[in-house]
Amino acid sequence: MPWTELIGQTGAVEQLQAALNRNRLHHAYLFHGPTGVGKRTAARILTQAWHCRVKSAEGGCGQCRTCRLIGEELFPGLTMIGGGGSVRLEEVREMVARVLTAPLELGGRVFVVRGADRMTAEAANRLLKVLEEPPPETVFILTATALEDVLPTIRSRCLQVAFARLTDRQVDALVGEHGWAVSEERAVTVALAGGSPGMAAAAADNGMQQIRADVGAWLKAWVGREAESPPLEMERDALELRLRMLAAYMRDIMVWKKTGQSEGIINQDQIPFIREQAAAWADPVACLMTIERANRWLAHNVHIGLLLEVLWIEMSEHRGGKYADSSRGPL
Repeated sequence: MPWTELIGQTGAVEQLQAALNRNRLHHAYLFHGPTGVGKRTAARILTQAWHCRVKSAEGGCGQCRTCRLIGEELFPGLTMIGGGGSVRLEEVREMVARVLTAPLELGGRVFVVRGADRMTAEAANRLLKVLEEPPPETVFILTATALEDVLPTIRSRCLQVAFARLTDRQVDALVGEHGWAVSEERAVTVALAGGSPGMAAAAADNGMQQIRADVGAWLKAWVGREAESPPLEMERDALELRLRMLAAYMRDIMVWKKTGQSEGIINQDQIPFIREQAAAWADPVACLMTIERANRWLAHNVHIGLLLEVLWIEMSEHRGGKYADSSRGPL
């Protein structure tokens, strides 16, 4: 896969290409930036460029057996852990055991730790030991969304590579290219992505109609002040998508309250619903702040059940619902 496949990350690509061209890869990299902007893809492309039998300035050829295995994450010299919730000590121990064995492929090995900002303290300290004395021909790539949550001693041993959000135009082009949304949902998908192609793809996988239906039901419950309990369990990616959709709806409510016009509203096919909701929410800006706080706590790996419960309480308080007299504090 050539470097041109990594859209919108010119700075990161130039930094990594320069190291490859000098044959001076650092022993440890920390790829940091928003969710779904290409950090994992960059790790694969870097591994292909390093191991590809057909060397070129553009990166791996993408066609040879090595490139294909790396692209499918089946290459023996590429190990990935993490990517879900917390990175646990057991995962890091198993990876370190592989690190300390002899290289399986000529040219070195790559070990990727996804979600380095969500490592437990024990896991981080175990990883730190091998980063301090790395074996030869071994490259570690750590990825993180919240850079400040990565152990400072780990940050100090890694070369940091920053990844940025894409423009809406770039995301829209990818949505069209990959067919991640039908035409009437394309603008909503781009807005929901917030500069993250990964989130646009996740929205397609989760089903935009279901995401909107879930969030619409939440809003109706809060507005109706119904004695309804919050959802107690949800996958992290699914919750992030619904928080983004909730923010999009609340932004639309704010626009309608300010202008009374449909121009600038993201959910263009939901104007009657937006108008109805706008009459019910007195302070959508305060609601947006609550949603943003929930997003931050999600990024910091807070317990999802607790996050949902507190979100439910705070949004209900904004509406004077059944939790309005609750003395429980915010997250």
